[in-house]
Amino acid sequence: MLHGGYSTDPLPEDHELWLRWMDAGVRFAKLPEELLTWHDHGARLSRTHPNYSVDAFFTTKAKWLAKWMARKLNGRPVIIAGTSGLCRDRARLLEANGIHVHAFTDVRPRKVPGGAFIPHDELPPSGEAFIVSFISQRGTGDRIATFLASRGLIEGADFILAA
Repeated sequence: MLHGGYSTDPLPEDHELWLRWMDAGVRFAKLPEELLTWHDHGARLSRTHPNYSVDAFFTTKAKWLAKWMARKLNGRPVIIAGTSGLCRDRARLLEANGIHVHAFTDVRPRKVPGGAFIPHDELPPSGEAFIVSFISQRGTGDRIATFLASRGLIEGADFILAA
């Protein structure tokens, strides 16, 4: 295969394959018709094996997200939207892959252990920083994207929802 097949590393291999192929420029699309009916039972390895844990998915995602960001940042500082322990853990995954996190932001002022804080209404304008949201509550991503877009920021260029 041009971009390699499935990895045998301890990780979610489908997810890693898709991210690696996307990184190589392979285009994906959702087909309008159903091609396969799948019975997703709770005993499947993808539901029970540690290679498919939430942490394994985010560790894999962070690697490929960091590679993408390294090409896109052009020296801009990275700001993480969200100050929860989960958001800070995911920010550390980016840092483990070479992305320096400059600060955190949230709707309420908070102290971030070992990190700077920027109030959400004081975020820099388009082109001056890159914001990564790891906030994963249902519906919150849309509100974050709407808020950032209302400030003139462009998804994919100035921010990304990565929950």
